[in-house]
Amino acid sequence: AISALQDTRPLEEIWEDGFAGVFVPGGHGAMFDMPDHPLVAAVMERTWIQGGLLGAVCHGPAALVGLRDENGAPLVQNRTLTCFTNEEEQEVGLDEVMPFLLATRLAELGATLDLGDKFVSHVVADGRLITGQNPQSSQAVADAMGAVPGIAETGKVTTSRRWAFVLLWETQWGFTITPPLP
Repeated sequence: AISALQDTRPLEEIWEDGFAGVFVPGGHGAMFDMPDHPLVAAVMERTWIQGGLLGAVCHGPAALVGLRDENGAPLVQNRTLTCFTNEEEQEVGLDEVMPFLLATRLAELGATLDLGDKFVSHVVADGRLITGQNPQSSQAVADAMGAVPGIAETGKVTTSRRWAFVLLWETQWGFTITPPLP
């Protein structure tokens, strides 16, 4: 697995290949980098429109903030999801330095929030949108994405697209893609 992480490619090089799914991990950096990044939005919106899965955990749902669906409405509007809660943000003492409180912003965009207890695994699947509340939810989000029909039967995504699932993460050199692990 470590060798795959050492062989990442910039998102700019491969985003037009299309993806069956995109997973966005959390971390406070996502709050600053993801919401208004045009390439991240283009990749995720294209994946969604092509019928792919979107998954995010903790602060990763910040990448959903600027996304639009096929009709131009916020992608999260009328969808149920979870994210790092305002209370969790306050408890870690970073609510005053974040550009916005994620749960508040998602609700303002029309999302229905299903928030669990603080710092306990909690996952919400609303069709092809799968979100986890906090770092404790990471494994459960991965399991939920893998359980989507068509994936659970084979353990793989059946797709003609070059990449099955990608992990979208940011390094000091920009957004990179980790190819599916063998």
